[in-house]
Amino acid sequence: MLRYTTYDIVQREFAKDMVSLPLFNRLEAEAWSVNLEGLKVDPTEYGTASVTNWKMKNGADTVIIGFSQEPASMYSLVESAAVQRMAWQIGVGPLFTQYSYDYQPLLQDPLSTIENKLATNNTVDVKAGDKVYNSAGDTVKLEKDVQVFDANGNEVTYDGTSTLKMKQLVVTYKLKDYTWSDGVKGSVEDMKLGFKNDCNKESGATSFITCEAILKSEFGTGLEVTVTYVPGYQSPTYFLYPFYIYPAHQKVGKDGRLLKDVPANEWATLPEIAEKPLSYGPFVISEWKKGESMTFVRNEYYKPAPALKKVVIQFFPDSQTAVAALLGGDVDYLEKATLGAGAEVQTALDAAKGGKIKVELSPNPTWEHIDFNLFTK
Repeated sequence: MLRYTTYDIVQREFAKDMVSLPLFNRLEAEAWSVNLEGLKVDPTEYGTASVTNWKMKNGADTVIIGFSQEPASMYSLVESAAVQRMAWQIGVGPLFTQYSYDYQPLLQDPLSTIENKLATNNTVDVKAGDKVYNSAGDTVKLEKDVQVFDANGNEVTYDGTSTLKMKQLVVTYKLKDYTWSDGVKGSVEDMKLGFKNDCNKESGATSFITCEAILKSEFGTGLEVTVTYVPGYQSPTYFLYPFYIYPAHQKVGKDGRLLKDVPANEWATLPEIAEKPLSYGPFVISEWKKGESMTFVRNEYYKPAPALKKVVIQFFPDSQTAVAALLGGDVDYLEKATLGAGAEVQTALDAAKGGKIKVELSPNPTWEHIDFNLFTK
């Protein structure tokens, strides 16, 4: 219910002080070979999230994906391009998926909701000097004139002396058992390293909002952690595991240091992180020919094993060339960013009418809008 309540607040405030007029959703298209089965196309999730279920009707054991852009790095903390996210879904693995404007458990299972008792949203007393989340979205020390939302959702200005009641989230996150592609079982140390690295100011991360909102983290003996957030922090996606996980046991670099001992400011340049990371997902990257292709092979430790043995991402200079490769049978799948929304889509639609390929159109969750730029507060 917290998500619905939060969304309702956003809509009401937007209507009161509208700075932007939504006009229409942009159209997106994906196209793929008639032989490719198991692909799940969705407006709020990448097609590669379904890679575990892919198979080729003609018996081939390899799928070739066409990209018109190349990821800069496989280090998800510092690279957020769509093409990187898709490569990461194939070659490392997501913790959860987000189909149809909602979220589904995957490695994180179940999602940590208030309804299933893995999260609580307690009413607590706060006083001057306590860490709180203010109404501007920052973690601050509670002192006179700080504005916060009280336990009833009212924005109040603190008087500097009294006790104030606020809401406080306490969430337990659990992961399923997993095995890294080098055969080592996943451990709570991988989770600890994720919290440590992703909240390090030298890691290269662009935001530390969640990190700063964490009051304490208590790790269990199994694959779980209980996070207590500062009073006032009411994230609508509180139920999602907040950081990445990394193989704490992995030896990296020429000196063979364990990844958990490598300073955060060195991670972005580590080949074991930026180019060929270990995987807990269905595939693992085996080769990256810069400017040409990325090759992913089956992770033998992932169960159940995917039907395919190999997935290849091939880079093309533009959408027109990628579409030509699909129609010529040299590519099996063009994702939405590559296919675009121009003349190439019409070419694909025409080919689909003749039964050469399959095409699906979907409304993009982003939209065209008119901004009034009247926000003066």
